[in-house]
Amino acid sequence: MRLVVALWAGAWSCWVVPYPVVAADVPCAKTSNPIEMTACLAATVEYKLGRVLRIEQAIMRGLQRVTPADDAKPPTGVSAPRVRFEAAKTAWARVREAACDAQASVYAEGTIEGVIRLVCQSNLATARLRELKQAYRDVLRVHR
Repeated sequence: MRLVVALWAGAWSCWVVPYPVVAADVPCAKTSNPIEMTACLAATVEYKLGRVLRIEQAIMRGLQRVTPADDAKPPTGVSAPRVRFEAAKTAWARVREAACDAQASVYAEGTIEGVIRLVCQSNLATARLRELKQAYRDVLRVHR
């Protein structure tokens, strides 16, 4: 458990959060200033989501090399790998937003709400990066 103290509307508030507010792989834990922490977390999330996007693009290039060029209109009931991967990308973005909204809603309108949302996004982006790296290795290994 971690005690979080924040200034909100001129009054100090405290919450007990059942998990670390800042992930171990996020360098933002060095600051206790909420504004600096939020800015640091936002930059970290932007960086990680950029890495996710670059890996997704690399996977799409890999799939283009190993799958038929005309998979925009797959046969009925069969989705080509690129079409499925695009659907998975879209679904992951929706799940990420919904999951982080749900976690942050526990602290609705509190100063910690944004931090919780950003930590959630950072954690999910880290997990997605690991998942995509494994998927890309699998795509290359299976289709050589």
